[in-house]
Amino acid sequence: MRALFSQYIECNEDWMSSVLVISTENTEREQTRGTYKWLTKMDLMVKYHQNAALVQELITGKLVSGDWKDHPEFPGREDMRLYRCWVEDVEETEHISSRSARVIREADGQHSGNTGGSPAGGGGGAPSGGNGGKGRNKGKNKNKGGENAPR
Repeated sequence: MRALFSQYIECNEDWMSSVLVISTENTEREQTRGTYKWLTKMDLMVKYHQNAALVQELITGKLVSGDWKDHPEFPGREDMRLYRCWVEDVEETEHISSRSARVIREADGQHSGNTGGSPAGGGGGAPSGGNGGKGRNKGKNKNKGGENAPR
């Protein structure tokens, strides 16, 4: 908002002398990620509530597919063999919004850009001339002191 006001002041408070371009982009991305862990037969028995037939079926499938390895601390022990097993899927949704504003002053061909709501170059101060001292108050306080005070 500050950038829009700054541009309004820079074009001498006349929007007709500028072209305002505002663009908005919304993106949504969904991702599913599976987690696998290396589990022993004892771990599988706990996971599948002591269902020995189900655990043996899983182990047979892992031996056929090659999704197993020896335990690094107990190599060669069949009871400590590790099987690569699915643990969980995680679904993540990410929402990304971006906005940008660009003002082109047709009077002098100057361009200024703004992305994300902060003024380009950190400006936004007083106007750079030509408006007869009429800034935000448009000359409403000209008799309260300063150069336009009555003498």
